[in-house]
Amino acid sequence: MQPPEIRTRISFITGAFMLSVALGYDGFQIFQGLLFGVIPIVGWTAAWLMSVIIAIGSFMHFFIWNKLLDVSMFEKMFVVIGLRLVEFLPLAGALPMITVSVFYTIMVVAWEDRKYNKKQQAEFQQAVARSRALINSSEVNAFNEEVRRLPSNENDPYLRDYQRRRGQKELEFA
Repeated sequence: MQPPEIRTRISFITGAFMLSVALGYDGFQIFQGLLFGVIPIVGWTAAWLMSVIIAIGSFMHFFIWNKLLDVSMFEKMFVVIGLRLVEFLPLAGALPMITVSVFYTIMVVAWEDRKYNKKQQAEFQQAVARSRALINSSEVNAFNEEVRRLPSNENDPYLRDYQRRRGQKELEFA
């Protein structure tokens, strides 16, 4: 019986890359907000539109990334969407909500993996304990006693003849 493999869907390196990409999205969003934000009405509208495009694009990017890592977004979807909706507010678009939502996803996935690994380890230990108990059980000991009581085949003429012939063949090939 093999011990269960430790499940780590988002490794430390992958999480660091995800956070750096999220920081890049947020940095670009802050930069374009500052760039277009100084121009009244047209600039504010352009900044808001770019903010929406970046928020939707980053959501799709991280959604695909999570699917490739086999991370289900269904349970985390409400919090992530709530954090992403803040991006659509005019002044709150400068807040690093993409990074916060990615950090939240990484932490929740790490927690789920720890919980899963503990459960798998406990099931494995229970299976090992059951198999050890079966080996030491009285049923196995009784079966071994029955096998020991079976008549021996030492006086069987066919068996002695077979063993003699097999020994001769081994000598012939040697």
